[in-house]
Amino acid sequence: MNLLTQLADTAGHPDHSLCRCSPMVLFEISVQVLLVNSDQVMTNLLTKELGSENDIQLLCVAQSRREGKRLIENKNFDVMLIDPVLKDGNGFDLISYAKKIRPLCEVVVAGRDEGEDAMRAFASGAMGYVPCTGAEGRYAHAVKQVACGGAYMTPRMSREVLCQLESKSALVDRRREMERLTLRELQILRMVADGHTSLPLGRKLGISCQTVNAHVKNILRKLNVRTRAQAIAKAYEQGVL
Repeated sequence: MNLLTQLADTAGHPDHSLCRCSPMVLFEISVQVLLVNSDQVMTNLLTKELGSENDIQLLCVAQSRREGKRLIENKNFDVMLIDPVLKDGNGFDLISYAKKIRPLCEVVVAGRDEGEDAMRAFASGAMGYVPCTGAEGRYAHAVKQVACGGAYMTPRMSREVLCQLESKSALVDRRREMERLTLRELQILRMVADGHTSLPLGRKLGISCQTVNAHVKNILRKLNVRTRAQAIAKAYEQGVL
């Protein structure tokens, strides 16, 4: 089950976490964490918070993208907790790299906002995102959530991801409508978009005006629109024209 499926199944969950196990579960073996953070103050805070948990072990700390990459390659860890703003580069690329090198690891991002950075983190492969505002005590909780197969985000982020999921679903539906058009129907739709009316269009294709109108009728039905203009607009939207 991927993150978007979890969101769809748990929309409206009152907690910030989307999980398949209780956040209070104590692991038989401590969750091994790789911390990647260039901010020493934040590193100290996270080290203290994670160190207070009996079922979390802070395995190692990287303070740069380069060091993080080296540790990803050489250390066995369960969860990477990362600030994507690193002193020597973009931490989002490091998320994708970690998922490539260690597919079974999970990633929690210690971010600065709940907007584009959060969406980018999830797109890169993270399963948890903790915004820094009012985040004290949540990092350890997020680490446990993703370690046991869940996800962690705020309700605002949940809504944002769900909205994007709905938009993508609608886009897929519209593309499927276009795929239902035959080659002849696509040809006629393109010619209609170029300004041809039924009679000259039929003459150019060697078919009757009635046949052209029948094709147009089928196009409107398949695209679920009423007019030729609406059909043309939908085709432009999908890149067909």
